[in-house]
Amino acid sequence: MSYQSLAIVLAAIAVGLSACSGNRSLPVSPYAGGTGAPRPTTAPSPAPSTSSASVAAVATALANVEAYYQTLPGTDPMSDVANVAAHMVSSGAFASATAGPGAISATLGDGTPVVVFTDRVADLLAASTIRRRNGIVVGPPPGSTIGPATNHEILFLVNTLDSAAFTPANQQQFGQAFSNLGFQSTGAEIDVASVTLENIVALGSTHPLDFLDIATHGAVVSLKPGGPQFYVNISNTPVTDASRAQYASDLAAGRLVYAFVLQKTKTVSTFTTFAFTPAFLIEHVTFNPGAIVDNESCFGQSPPIATAVESAFQLAGAGQYLGWTKPVAGPSADQTDAFIFDRMLGEQSPSQTGMDQFVAQRSPAQRPFALPFVEAVMQTENRSDGIGVGTETYAQDAYATNYVYPPSADGVYSHFVVSDFGSASIPNLPIEYGLPSIRFVDVDERPVPVMGIHGTFPSAQGSVTITNASGSYAAPVESWQPEEVLVEIPNEGAGASGLVTVYSGPNATGVASNSVPLTQWSGRATFTDSEAITDMDGSAGSGSGSLAASFNFHFRSDVQPAVVDVDTTPEPENFAFNDFEGDSTGSIASVSGGFASTAGGSATFSLGNPGPINPFSTASPPSTFDSLPVPAASAPPSCNDATPGPRPGPNDVSCRQFTFLAYGAIVCTDNVANHLCLPPPLGNAAFILGEYHPEFLTLTLDPSTYAVTATVPAIASFPGAGFYESNGHDGDSTVTATLGFSIAAPVDAPSATARLRR
Repeated sequence: MSYQSLAIVLAAIAVGLSACSGNRSLPVSPYAGGTGAPRPTTAPSPAPSTSSASVAAVATALANVEAYYQTLPGTDPMSDVANVAAHMVSSGAFASATAGPGAISATLGDGTPVVVFTDRVADLLAASTIRRRNGIVVGPPPGSTIGPATNHEILFLVNTLDSAAFTPANQQQFGQAFSNLGFQSTGAEIDVASVTLENIVALGSTHPLDFLDIATHGAVVSLKPGGPQFYVNISNTPVTDASRAQYASDLAAGRLVYAFVLQKTKTVSTFTTFAFTPAFLIEHVTFNPGAIVDNESCFGQSPPIATAVESAFQLAGAGQYLGWTKPVAGPSADQTDAFIFDRMLGEQSPSQTGMDQFVAQRSPAQRPFALPFVEAVMQTENRSDGIGVGTETYAQDAYATNYVYPPSADGVYSHFVVSDFGSASIPNLPIEYGLPSIRFVDVDERPVPVMGIHGTFPSAQGSVTITNASGSYAAPVESWQPEEVLVEIPNEGAGASGLVTVYSGPNATGVASNSVPLTQWSGRATFTDSEAITDMDGSAGSGSGSLAASFNFHFRSDVQPAVVDVDTTPEPENFAFNDFEGDSTGSIASVSGGFASTAGGSATFSLGNPGPINPFSTASPPSTFDSLPVPAASAPPSCNDATPGPRPGPNDVSCRQFTFLAYGAIVCTDNVANHLCLPPPLGNAAFILGEYHPEFLTLTLDPSTYAVTATVPAIASFPGAGFYESNGHDGDSTVTATLGFSIAAPVDAPSATARLRR
């Protein structure tokens, strides 16, 4: 996929549902139904409830289930779950009880549906830890309410009542990462809150979602033996007479069921709560077009329910749906989530996102990458959380060893499946799909300098700043495309070099890209030539001429190694530039010499008035000078190919021509009525290194200091068109020329430039 289509994919919304037993992890698979998969007319839900059981009766029945579970040995979790299901029926309190993926689906004697979550029996497995390093200071603990109305909601809903399975501070850290990157300036509201029904309902139509992450228990249920299977997540809203009345319509429609978490380790007081279906979410929230539903709870992509859940969210406007096929351990899932955010938002050093607590970051820092690229690489990056056999990727988890349903090809791993619903074709996707990200920059110096910023960018035009010691420059945008932004820049001062940053909004607002340094060098060239003249306009004789010139120049290039793909070693860039900058200047310092013909006439040479000499002279005729790259086909093997940006096999040697042409530089006077000189006196001086002989000027970049040194070849004597030219008259001569180059230390070199985002 080209980034032009990929960038569109990357602007859609993200909704995330988090781990059943703690947190989450991630294997990537294609959408089973494909972009054109049929979609239901309504979201799937269990059959409508017709129960009349009291809240107290439900609570009593479930308390008896927990009491029985505590008597079991706990050595074989799956056997214990089967025994609990059998006991529920034999006790007479339940008409049916069937163990399935992550839960026991049951009905009370009057038909009241009840879900007993069993994914929590993972407490019996070996505990794992998540590695901790110094990160940013996070904000306050998750709140209990949703913030002000917004057009772009980023929401993390987390189970705050099961601290052994879930770590709300991690979700707070994830939300803080978005805040640190300036998402509020895009109009987004960033909330971290308890996964209550009240918070879900509060979203309504006034908080259309760009990103929703739900970290709570998940399971596949069937509310009657052999009946259809459905997916549910547990909430933190207890079942009371008041809450049952408040959500009576959702209960009656089957969007909610009573639920209970079966646990061996007493980490929280258990109570009867509500479990909600995808239909409940779709009923009460609004998704911005292209929303990403990242369901990181257990069993969210379990084969029996995957297609129905995918289709339901697709119908609601989601662009992607992500979920686990089996249980997933909390630390694994949090590391996977952190990997997504870290690579999607862009690594910083020191960490600006705080994701260095969870995942290994690269040095130098990685730039932001479009979400599909991050999802793809998750299948190859290994986690370090010590779960299972220790070789899981961010896209899989061995936590499901003891869970045999549903079967998977490897029989062990839980996989994180990414289902894409053709989000590349959805216009105006949310920015989570692709933040501004700079791969490299280059500058076209003529006729006015325009910098090309290459990378990936949101579809809506933002802004660009260049910051150096002279200040911050707001670069006028000439063109904004998903893969290239063109801006005008000055030759000197603020904006001539320094840190280039692209923002998603106007006037340096919105989400910022990684910052890339544009480096500038200045130098001086000196030129002298001495010529023996044997003929002037057909008059034989003898004479000589000499000329001295000097040139002050500037040039610039992006020479920072570029991160091309996710988690790859930065690739060196070609040391390449196309021209000297337009404010470079040159002058002819002196001209002297004379000629005596055998016929008795003589001529004298002196300094004329060539006018300004610069790379892009607008005078007529123009006096110009420049240093042009040697075409790759003509350059020696030691030279790079003169193409800017990261290149396969690049090097630091730039082979250059050096040329100047100065009209009117030489004044000729003679004593034979202008027979030798001929009016008007428009004598020209010119030199092209690389045209009269095969040698080239070479500029070599030191990749550690970014200093540039020049190597000038020995220039052999060569036949010239003439020291003096006027009105088609020239002198035949043999030229001996010398060229000197000196280049000052770089300005805004990568090694001396701060690499933080802001």
